[in-house]
Amino acid sequence: VGGDVAVWFGELDEPHTEGQLRVRALDPELVWLAHEHEPWRPRTV
Repeated sequence: VGGDVAVWFGELDEPHTEGQLRVRALDPELVWLAHEHEPWRPRTV
């Protein structure tokens, strides 16, 4: 669960803040934002 990391999924797709960059550095399969009903998943290439 990512608290105070991102407001919307686009912020994890294109991270800018230290918190967003740290989350992406963990290479997660999914991230739950506290206020969303579905998890964020990294885009597959």
